[in-house]
Amino acid sequence: GVGSDYDGMVALPRGMRDVTDLPRLTEALLKRHPESWVERVMGGNFRRYFRETLGGG
Repeated sequence: GVGSDYDGMVALPRGMRDVTDLPRLTEALLKRHPESWVERVMGGNFRRYFRETLGGG
């Protein structure tokens, strides 16, 4: 997953100022990768892990 805690990063990717630019990252990923892959990277794997680990459905 992609987080919004940039503490310790030397430099943000070009065009990103802060967490409000995360939608721009999603748009860039969607231009290069299938939507199903982007969904997993942007939080789907995180949700799946917790659902399977905690049994939340």
